[in-house]
Amino acid sequence: SPSLPVAVASPNGHLPTAALSPESRFTANCALLAQVRPEILQDLQRFPLVNLQIGPLACGEVGGQVWDVGRQGYIPLCHSDYPMAGAEADAESVYTRDIKVYTLIGMGLGYFAVALAKRLRPWQRLLILDLDPCMFKASLYAVDIAPLFPQDGKRIDIFVGDQITAQAVEPWFMNLDAKEKLHLSMPLRTG
Repeated sequence: SPSLPVAVASPNGHLPTAALSPESRFTANCALLAQVRPEILQDLQRFPLVNLQIGPLACGEVGGQVWDVGRQGYIPLCHSDYPMAGAEADAESVYTRDIKVYTLIGMGLGYFAVALAKRLRPWQRLLILDLDPCMFKASLYAVDIAPLFPQDGKRIDIFVGDQITAQAVEPWFMNLDAKEKLHLSMPLRTG
């Protein structure tokens, strides 16, 4: 059975001091979802984690891989050594103040979504569409999702699985102002 990639040291030489176990992170994220988006939490209860391996890395973060039927093997869901540092670098490379609405297809383990969310300015939005509820559920084990539900006026909208319908997404799009519609990003994928 393939094992998770393991990191040997952190890029800055420090290990996270307040790192939660994957199970503790999941519990904390579920408590947050129960307050801010209970419908997502309720939907996720229907989906077991299948064809996924997630667990702690030596750097203190959570890594994961998913079974790829076409390749008949596991493929990584995040940077294998330092997921957050890798996601921060990826987010820095795509972020610009000129884009009004970022569109992210899929959460992966959530590192990139969180890194991008932290960069948003008040005039920007982030739309996350995750077709696979199992992947969104896996992200609850890996990252603190609180930045995806900001209290500071940032506008982040998340649709998961069955929520991605014309009845849900069309009103969201119609509520954008003309300037936002003209400055949508091309859809991004993590990794």
